Amino acid sequence: MRLRGRDGSMELTLVGYQFPHLATVEWDSNWLNVRVRVQHPRGTWTAQDPCMLTYDVPALADWLEAVAAGHEDDAEHGFLEPNLLFRVVTDASGNRFVRVFFELELRPTRAPFDGAPMEDLFLDFPAERMQLAAAAKSLRDQAARYPRRTER
Repeated sequence: MRLRGRDGSMELTLVGYQFPHLATVEWDSNWLNVRVRVQHPRGTWTAQDPCMLTYDVPALADWLEAVAAGHEDDAEHGFLEPNLLFRVVTDASGNRFVRVFFELELRPTRAPFDGAPMEDLFLDFPAERMQLAAAAKSLRDQAARYPRRTER
């Protein structure tokens, strides 16, 4: 999944199950390693952490599609592991953006976390239908390689 904004970009890639050998263990069988590559005004970095579950990925895709259509029920979309947070924001001119916060293990090493989300490191991406629809499709395509292995 790629998002581009005026001040930077991010790429989110699913790189595999955290525990590929555990196919039937509740929760642990569904954790996915997530890699982000970020170009930010404060620098460029790559980070990876098992911070999303298999069922988080389609839920994020659904949320991005809803934002693109202007029909999101919630202005924020987060996860059990709070490494990423997606939030709809509107500027003074009424332009809508998806703000992505980078927290905990998905922060660059030069900006370490203190054990709790700080909401100080983020990028804004225009809430444009084409970009968000492409991001949602990319997430769905990636998720197809890593299906849910157990129920929640």
